[in-house]
Amino acid sequence: MATNVVVLLQSEKGRRLVRKKCESAGLDIAVLEQLIDAELDYAGKLRKRGLRGDFDDIFNELDEEDD
Repeated sequence: MATNVVVLLQSEKGRRLVRKKCESAGLDIAVLEQLIDAELDYAGKLRKRGLRGDFDDIFNELDEEDD
């Protein structure tokens, strides 16, 4: 992941804070990083057609892991 884009993820202190918030929300930080990566893939584009599908794929993987 391009952690240099997300300032909070640049330091260990920031990562701990994000990890803590993710845990309280029941979300693995790796999933958050995947979602950020998907969003960054569309950065600068006028239309973000396909982003919803990318998000769906990430969440579907989670559902499959839970089964």
